[in-house]
Amino acid sequence: MKQNGEPLSLRNGSWPLACFAGHLSVDFKEGSPVTVPLFDQNPLIFKLKKDWGGDGRRVPRVTKGHFIVIAPVEWGVPSDHTPVDPEGCSDPTFMAHYFFRDGKESESDLGGFPGHDVPSSAPEFTLSGRTVFDDSAEGDLFVGKPPQLIAADRVLWARVGEEGENGRLVPALSYLSQFEALIEKSHDETLSTAEVVLLQKLDLAELHQFALARDLSINLLKQWLTSYKFKDWVVTETERTPVTPEMKEERATWIAHRLNDHERWLTHGRGIDMRTLREELQLRIEDFGANPELKKAIWDYFWFLRDHMARNGLASFVHTPDFF
Repeated sequence: MKQNGEPLSLRNGSWPLACFAGHLSVDFKEGSPVTVPLFDQNPLIFKLKKDWGGDGRRVPRVTKGHFIVIAPVEWGVPSDHTPVDPEGCSDPTFMAHYFFRDGKESESDLGGFPGHDVPSSAPEFTLSGRTVFDDSAEGDLFVGKPPQLIAADRVLWARVGEEGENGRLVPALSYLSQFEALIEKSHDETLSTAEVVLLQKLDLAELHQFALARDLSINLLKQWLTSYKFKDWVVTETERTPVTPEMKEERATWIAHRLNDHERWLTHGRGIDMRTLREELQLRIEDFGANPELKKAIWDYFWFLRDHMARNGLASFVHTPDFF
């Protein structure tokens, strides 16, 4: 570990910094060194757990939760979001400021230092569901049905993951739907002047990418359904006739197009419950909640993994019979 080319000394499992300017260089036994920039006219922002507990991780901006913002002493005191008095740092030219945001602020409410902004953004997504009291530092504890992902009003969803100008998500399938509607109206010669102007502003190459992404998602789902979900489907349920590969593909195609119908689901920020999948998509789904022993085993496994991931800072994992 080096700072501005000079080696740092290891003390009690950490490397104290002599100053907060310049950059860090992390050398590994294998691979290339990694450079970590420090203060570069933007404050150093670290997100911590509840009540500023535990170790912090550096983040690009203040969003929701507890943060420590390290800024030069000359910047003064922030205008708000500082429930705890600031403290000095090992570098005497910097101060550590405690920020807390409950996620209810709008973009216009985001504060900073006099004459200096703190990179911030109001939360764009929240989890909504049934919660119970939990005094741990790991966030809300949801029970019952899985929580739903809710987007703020200003957020535009893109099911195929495309980004618009300014890096914001755009509703790709809505673009395709409106484009097809405008083309149909042009065939009927019913386009208005305003619609002609809108049609001229659309990027045909981008629309083509949207269509390719939509078709890819449909094809991937078809492959998964026919290869795994329908692998043991050998006879139809009512007439008991043999199921052919063509029947599986036809059924998978119908389901894939149905799930990709954004006008039916309106948003994919919420889950589709088992009853809807059974009744509307006519899928056979095993309700593990009807088996008390299986239900307990699955929930025990879930809570164990949740605790393990939270304690170790894991965002994802792969668990197989051979390794975790």
